[in-house]
Amino acid sequence: MNGKKLTILASGAVLAGALALSAGAAELFLTDVTAPRAEKTPVIDGVFDAEEGWGDPIVHLDSADMKSFAETDPGFENLLDDPAMMITNLDVYMRWDDTSFYYCANVTDPEHFNPEMDAAIWRGDSIIFHVVSVPNDDTRARILFGMDNDGETWAYQETMEDGTLDVSGINDWKVTRNADTKVTTYEAVFKWEDIIPSEKLGAGESFYLRDLFLLANAAYPEPVVAVVPEGYTNGTRNYYKITLSENGAASAPAASADYVMDGLFAWYDGANNQNGSQDKKATVWKDATGGGHDFEVELNDTNYWTDNAFHLDSVRNYLPDEIVDLVNGDHYTVEFAAGDMEFPATDWVSLLISDNDHFSLFIRMSNDNLEYKYNDANKDRPMADDGQELVRNSTVAITFDIDEQECDMYVDGVLVSENIPLETNIADTLMLGHEDERRIWNGDVYAMRFYNRALTAAEVAQNAAADNAKYRGGAALPAAAPADNAAAETPASAVSGFKKVADAAAAVGMTPITGYEWEDGTNGFGGEGPENLWDGDTATKFCTNEFPAESVASLDGTYKVTGFTMATANDNADYNGRSPNAWTISVSADGENWTELAKGDDSFFEEKNFTYYNGEGTAEGVAFVKFEAEGTASGTFQVSEVTLYGEKTGDKPVKEEPAPEPEPEPEPEPTVEEVAENAAEEAVENAAEAAGEAVNNAAEAAGGAVDNAKSGCGSFIGGGLIVLVTVLGSAWAAKRR
Repeated sequence: MNGKKLTILASGAVLAGALALSAGAAELFLTDVTAPRAEKTPVIDGVFDAEEGWGDPIVHLDSADMKSFAETDPGFENLLDDPAMMITNLDVYMRWDDTSFYYCANVTDPEHFNPEMDAAIWRGDSIIFHVVSVPNDDTRARILFGMDNDGETWAYQETMEDGTLDVSGINDWKVTRNADTKVTTYEAVFKWEDIIPSEKLGAGESFYLRDLFLLANAAYPEPVVAVVPEGYTNGTRNYYKITLSENGAASAPAASADYVMDGLFAWYDGANNQNGSQDKKATVWKDATGGGHDFEVELNDTNYWTDNAFHLDSVRNYLPDEIVDLVNGDHYTVEFAAGDMEFPATDWVSLLISDNDHFSLFIRMSNDNLEYKYNDANKDRPMADDGQELVRNSTVAITFDIDEQECDMYVDGVLVSENIPLETNIADTLMLGHEDERRIWNGDVYAMRFYNRALTAAEVAQNAAADNAKYRGGAALPAAAPADNAAAETPASAVSGFKKVADAAAAVGMTPITGYEWEDGTNGFGGEGPENLWDGDTATKFCTNEFPAESVASLDGTYKVTGFTMATANDNADYNGRSPNAWTISVSADGENWTELAKGDDSFFEEKNFTYYNGEGTAEGVAFVKFEAEGTASGTFQVSEVTLYGEKTGDKPVKEEPAPEPEPEPEPEPTVEEVAENAAEEAVENAAEAAGEAVNNAAEAAGGAVDNAKSGCGSFIGGGLIVLVTVLGSAWAAKRR
């Protein structure tokens, strides 16, 4: 950006053409919005960052809105003629404090066009402000902000009669353009003394703001007045009626001080359906935080507003997409405050549900369970008995935190069920009510609140008490059953029924041992081997049908063991009889000699998913642990975790390596005499072998002679003997030498 200039123009000097599009019409259109008090002062730097204090947008428009404008109003035909004129997104942010009003707009525009500034700033992409005490007041000045094609920014003022707004008194403003994202950002801060000099505004009070975005390009240099709040038509004087609220409370009733405000993302108050008033003809239920997360409700003979509730009867009412995004996130709280309710559904009472059924707060009619289902068929959902009774005239709260692995269900501030979430939601929509006869219900909805964090148990109880005082006359809260998390006492179990190992350990005042290295074990099913017992993750398990099942691990040191805990797996509630009916935990100092720490049967566990149960047992000098299971009632065994409690007393013992086999002693070198004797013996043996061969040859020759001549036998025998004696004699003589 090359710089910015401030220029004050005389009345009507340059804006006649631009303002003629709107100033001549008598019709007035108001859009109610709420500007929350700034929790911290927004930074005016032309670079939008929600963390700087802007929070959520007050107004949002997208390309679908622009297309709708273009198709329904002749004044926007240029938008259809040239796609470059069509913005794809607009977000407007507003905040305030005791001294100033803060404004930010982000416009996503394919082509930023403004070749002229000075007297013709309005002939291109720019924005006009008009701030007044009452709508249709032309006595106050208007100002414009813009940026030319060279990146230089400008601000102009048109001074009206008795006008007091002076751009030179604007505390700060910026206009920037990001060429990559195609976003033009307008940021400004106005001091109250400049825009409403004679009035002191505070929470609950209102003023009026007109902002017109002027869009143009090279093909259409005359601007099209566009990008305004819903309901605008070309030629209409359109103003925001801006009501100031405290920290997002948005003109909430006085009792709002009793509610938790930290993290409150959207609040639908049945006694304040218009964010400051109750309109029984309203077809829009406004967000009482002022965040703009409003949604349409269907009104007819059976769906209507009372003084303090929306009475719903068997119809869908879709909540905004921002709420869907929230409940698909990592952490949130949903609160549903109900009055009298009837449940004609045959299968499920769908209080809040998504079209793809991945989010559902509902009552199952077959067993009257109140359940919160996320991610469709998850088994790790919280659920509680007596669902119809729990919902009537009660506030149901669901808290969800994937990082802390907690999903809790409360009724009137009392925990009724909990479970460990393994994945986040993937809902496609979120709606209040249903028209399917299998899912219908009717009754009063006092309130719905959505937080962008998991409330604590104390905060949930605080909101439930506030609901009861506000909507139910302060009557005593109904008694809700405590969470069903106490297992039957067993010989080895001291305290049972915990969703996290930290909670199980805290219940007995012990410290979990976390360092394990798996050593050996029997086979498990694919991916469900014996090593999973020691990984600290209940989402994995040791599951097998081979018995006895065994798993051995070494510890990361030597410990004094003070107890232990074991956890069920992911589907014990659905597949009963998988806990071991005879099990033993043994410990060792060397991995060879074992001492029994504890033993038990399947009564140690309950048929619950992902639940830790504590057991007793002490030992010293422990460096190895072994778990053994003899069998199960079903023939299939599973346990997800075994964790010892204890205190580290020494380092991990070093395993002694087996001594190597001794090297064989080398043969001694032979003496000269032994070498000679060995050579002589070898010669005799060779001579004897040769003599034997000669005898055989002679015998064959003699046999041939006998066959050929029957005479001369004595000569033959005598000759053979002479040869034999000669050979043997030579061999004897050689050995003697």
